[in-house]
Amino acid sequence: TRLSTTKLSLSNALAEVKFNGEGFLFVLDQEGHVVVTPARRDLSALSNTDWGRRLSASLAGGEPSTTGEIVNFSNVAQFRNGRSEQWQFDVSSVDSSKWLLVSAVPQAELNSVGNSLAVRQIVIAAAILLVGLLIGLLSSRRIVRPVQALTSAAVALEEDRFDPGTLDRAAARNDEVGALARAFRRMASEIVERERKLRDQVTQLRVVVDRAKVEREVGEITESDFFQRLQERAEEMRRND
Repeated sequence: TRLSTTKLSLSNALAEVKFNGEGFLFVLDQEGHVVVTPARRDLSALSNTDWGRRLSASLAGGEPSTTGEIVNFSNVAQFRNGRSEQWQFDVSSVDSSKWLLVSAVPQAELNSVGNSLAVRQIVIAAAILLVGLLIGLLSSRRIVRPVQALTSAAVALEEDRFDPGTLDRAAARNDEVGALARAFRRMASEIVERERKLRDQVTQLRVVVDRAKVEREVGEITESDFFQRLQERAEEMRRND
């Protein structure tokens, strides 16, 4: 059937999405049932284990209230060799679909150097999935241009030159294409703002580190024997005057 073909295509597409380390994407329905998993990845634990069912229910229960909104979760999961560890989940939905797109990345990898790239890849992966779903469900010539706009926007976001205005025409449509364009535009705008704040924090941290380095170096100079002797010599000269 068309739905089965679409699911298979999405499964293969998800398997090709590369995060830093062990990150991956999957799709749930609104009841928390797994709809699509990346090819060659076993997520049966989400329905066959207590922790998996609890996690799926939590993710489905946190469905975004508005289209394009990204809801963040931090929860314990056992995706890697049965080890309990903290994972970060981002959940998004599209108003024309009853499916939830979920990205999962180990918290330890988000805390490491390069976390801004990991966050960006999450959004790019979401865009790839949405475009893949759109292509699988809609194939008329009428949607070719909006699909191209979405693809170009995803590339622009990856290259840090995303302009929300490039999706205005596609987002103005009142069909599935417009819903997908609006969802991606909101998701992309949010991630751009998150990265801007992250860059500001990094800049502030560098200023603090540089100031601390200067203070440390000044302290080392003032506490040196040579500087102490200079101070003593200056005191002697003032007394002699």
